[in-house]
Amino acid sequence: MMQSLDDLNLNALSHAEKSSIESLSNIIYKFIVKRRKLKISQKKLASMVGVNRSAIAKLENSYTTPNFDTLDRIAKALGFKFELVEVEENII
Repeated sequence: MMQSLDDLNLNALSHAEKSSIESLSNIIYKFIVKRRKLKISQKKLASMVGVNRSAIAKLENSYTTPNFDTLDRIAKALGFKFELVEVEENII
């Protein structure tokens, strides 16, 4: 059985792991909000991105961690772009 992010014991994770999960969750949330605002179905988004509908559903329900290429294609399909912004106080 696949484990969602909600099922993880977050206390067992390092600060960096928690930060990564939080960042990915924020990105996915923005994708969901924008997809719904644009009234695009998961099936239509999947077609635009070149994946199947279940891949979008799993991503939106935190059952999978997509690679950057997939995230980038979804972002572009929804009118977003990724940008690297330097934040001095978060240097590891």
